Amino acid sequence: MMRPKFVLFGSSIVQHSYYQGWGATLTHLYARKADIVLRGYAAWTSRHALQVLDKIFPKSLSHKIRIIFLSSPPISEAQLKFNIDGVHLSTEGSEIVTKEILNVIKKAEWEPSLYCKLMPAEFGEDTPYDMVSLDGKTTVNFSNVPFPQGVEWP
Repeated sequence: MMRPKFVLFGSSIVQHSYYQGWGATLTHLYARKADIVLRGYAAWTSRHALQVLDKIFPKSLSHKIRIIFLSSPPISEAQLKFNIDGVHLSTEGSEIVTKEILNVIKKAEWEPSLYCKLMPAEFGEDTPYDMVSLDGKTTVNFSNVPFPQGVEWP
């Protein structure tokens, strides 16, 4: 069975999401369940992205492709605590984005569901591939990845 694939595509907000941000959190939550592919390009605008869209996503896309579109909203002074420089997300802003992405995935009526808690883990419970502990008898299974500190499933 082929694992689902998430492609995180965009500007520096996507590229920097792996520096302990929302991209890193999604990668952690979907470990052993889906592949997360980074296609973030710092300093890019929508114009740049449109120029290479066909190279990143071929025109023969499947009807099973699901897109979650993220965009930077207009920023007010009250919202600056969620941004470092008016554009890039702070830790708190990244946590909000993570929760919103997870909420969209949970509520979406996609078949099959991409809701993390419903997806089987690759080489999950009681497989011969589980690591043997130091006593040489019991196994250790890492299928149930705990949530990162401060992230709650919506």
